[in-house]
Amino acid sequence: MDDPMRLGERIAFYRRRRGLSQVELGTLVERSESWVSQVERGARLVDRLSVLCTVADALEVSVADLRAAEPDAAATLPPEGGYLDDIRLALSGHPALPLLLGVARPKRRVKLAAVRPQVDRCWELMHASR
Repeated sequence: MDDPMRLGERIAFYRRRRGLSQVELGTLVERSESWVSQVERGARLVDRLSVLCTVADALEVSVADLRAAEPDAAATLPPEGGYLDDIRLALSGHPALPLLLGVARPKRRVKLAAVRPQVDRCWELMHASR
């Protein structure tokens, strides 16, 4: 996701800003003080989106606030045609991913028959990669 040390530093910053100890943050996210300390030092990764969302909620900040201050990854990608962004969002399935990636949800409904071949191909490629 992000550089663990920088993510940990941001978590520590927002924790202190809220006036929370590591024990208190750990309690809010149902983790130990040791876990919080390791994350803040960059010794442990926050490798699950659900955990990152829980930490952001406990710190009363958005997940984007915890992310690195880097250029938006979507802005650096070449433009794609067709329904690839729609398919990517549909396959990912997690409602927080568009917020993390800076991708807006499609405003129009797409008929499944129109994108079925692309969906099938994406499904095959996704499962072949494992």
